[in-house]
Amino acid sequence: EVIHPKRSLFVTRTKLGLLRICNCLLKRLSKTTNTHFCGQILMLVAKSLPIDERSGINVTGVFNESNRTDLHAKPKPKPKPK
Repeated sequence: EVIHPKRSLFVTRTKLGLLRICNCLLKRLSKTTNTHFCGQILMLVAKSLPIDERSGINVTGVFNESNRTDLHAKPKPKPKPK
């Protein structure tokens, strides 16, 4: 199968355009009232872009270390009296 450079460039531009549109929509939508629609947009992006897409990879290796979540073991439920 022969890959044409113009077609490859078109596909790349189209994917990046879709990613820009979806990111713009996600910024404008409320994360509390439009959760279902935001999830559908994220699923569309996940299904349309390959897993090794550069936009989804942390190339610089920078992590947000100030955001910490402490996990505590759940207390065991008390047995119900009979």
